[in-house]
Amino acid sequence: MSTTESEGEEAITGGEIASTVIASPSGTATEETTTTTKTPRNAFAELMTAKPNMGQISSKGHKRRASSSGQATASPATTSSATNKKKRSFAGRDGLGAYIADPAAFPPNRVIYYNDDFVAIRDMFPKSAVHCLLLPRKVPVDVEMFEVVRSDPAFLAAAQAEAAKLKQLVAKELERKFGRESRSSALRQRVLDSSSSSGDPEAVEKEEWEGKKDGKLPPGRDWAREVKVGIHSNPSMNHLHIHVLSRDMASDSLKHKKHYNSFNTDFFADLDIFPMDDGEVYERKHSDWSSRDLVCWRCGKNFSNKFQKLKEHLAEEFEEWKRE
Repeated sequence: MSTTESEGEEAITGGEIASTVIASPSGTATEETTTTTKTPRNAFAELMTAKPNMGQISSKGHKRRASSSGQATASPATTSSATNKKKRSFAGRDGLGAYIADPAAFPPNRVIYYNDDFVAIRDMFPKSAVHCLLLPRKVPVDVEMFEVVRSDPAFLAAAQAEAAKLKQLVAKELERKFGRESRSSALRQRVLDSSSSSGDPEAVEKEEWEGKKDGKLPPGRDWAREVKVGIHSNPSMNHLHIHVLSRDMASDSLKHKKHYNSFNTDFFADLDIFPMDDGEVYERKHSDWSSRDLVCWRCGKNFSNKFQKLKEHLAEEFEEWKRE
């Protein structure tokens, strides 16, 4: 939807909006093609070069009950043939629609997995070490995002369940990328890496652990706690999208104050807090988030409006965060 002054500010730049997606690799996509007969894939292992047994994602096929206005929403199978033939170029604010319409057309380094109800993609402009988007496939374009999330309990439950799955994949990717540097995961990593030789001290430690814990690995760091899941109060893109990202804010794509504050103020609404009342919705959509001081998410240090100073500090905090 287009954003007016009364609706508040957006988090990303016009350049980012314009270059989000031009069209699907196979050409102009069909807007109403929101389901597919192809076998859904899970390409997270290819996308993140993770271990091959990261697991499969499946869905029970949740269906949206109603639009934000309370009226039933027609499924793709019930739309008119004339509408089905309509072609649309997914550019600018409609860029995410290309992934929703034809996720199979995109390579594994863009689309992580998809099913009949959702598509998980890698954010084109990541604001953290791991930043993904979850795209519902059966929510009409241009709906008021806060409204559809809080007015449709069935959809909210389905979105929260699917986001939880993607969150676990992001957590596993964080462990793969940074687990060896984390003090909390040190014992787990030593057990995983230890030799089977009885003369190796680490092997002895492994045997002792297995004797005490019935062969289970040490738990290590809870990387899922390092993952945020939510939506922006005034999204810049027309299609509903849920951010699933690590909290570190370590990325070259984090380029200005709005980028940072959009994920570290009440402009970012955690998916678990929905549904919310009208008053809280209004406060979030009309807050002064973009003008607030820059405050480090980890230590709480205030950098006022000095974004470059914050960036330098975040790089230091990132190294410490990885080692926790």
